[in-house]
Amino acid sequence: MKKDKDIMEERGEIYGPVEPMWRAIGSIQWSNFTFLLQKCNSERRKPTIEETAHLASINMVAVKMVRSIQNPGYKDSYVDGRNYLTIAEKVSIGTNK
Repeated sequence: MKKDKDIMEERGEIYGPVEPMWRAIGSIQWSNFTFLLQKCNSERRKPTIEETAHLASINMVAVKMVRSIQNPGYKDSYVDGRNYLTIAEKVSIGTNK
């Protein structure tokens, strides 16, 4: 079994330095979170479980999006991104009003 350090080193070889990438991902994810909260606050309600599941999936798309910018030739980011969008769509069925 690989150690965490080995996995991090492998990912670093594929995607580059961790810090700038996670700064970008965190910024996108925070914006997504605050946007959902503003939407819910304007409707005077808490986010539904479907909305939070949708947000989690969309936030994983942000990870894959930033990784694809760092290494555009690494196809795994695109495949995973599409799959996370499919998950987001499935968990949000029935939430459209």
